[in-house]
Amino acid sequence: MPGLVWWLLVWQMLDWHLGMAEGGDGRPRARLSAADAVSLARFWLVPTVPAMSRSSTGLPAVVAIAGATDWLDGALARRVGRTRLGRELDTTADLAFFATAALCARAEDRLTPLGSRVLAGRHAIGVGLALEAVFGRTRRPAIRARPWGALLRTSGLAMCTAGLRRTGTTVLVAGCLVPPRSTAPHLSPA
Repeated sequence: MPGLVWWLLVWQMLDWHLGMAEGGDGRPRARLSAADAVSLARFWLVPTVPAMSRSSTGLPAVVAIAGATDWLDGALARRVGRTRLGRELDTTADLAFFATAALCARAEDRLTPLGSRVLAGRHAIGVGLALEAVFGRTRRPAIRARPWGALLRTSGLAMCTAGLRRTGTTVLVAGCLVPPRSTAPHLSPA
């Protein structure tokens, strides 16, 4: 039942924000892009995490699938162009999925306290930057996560959930420490 409620809420959120399905040039698109659909799939994976949290193979597999969808939506967005909706979906889907996976892994003692705290800190900083961008300025911050940092975080979490807590925590923490890259235009000296 909680999974069904989650899916209905995701559907409602998508319905409310469908007007954001426009390209980077501001032109409305008739439908979601392929990258948007892949990001949405990560939202649909969230209810499977608690259901798989006790499985030694199921939870690592779901984490790996989520990581693959994160990589795929980025590749598709770079190839066919991003939408405003996709940018928001990707960030929110990452937060919802990986926070749920970390909480479930920690509850099952598959994620170390250090890994849990570092990942929570990384997410808190990201949420703080997003809130500051929405309420403090008119532009989004000129930063973007590095794909290899996401790969390390996802791999580390998958390793932890597969029983490799020490190695997984090391990889997870390394991924959390990867700084984002700036997307602001560089000013050359005059």
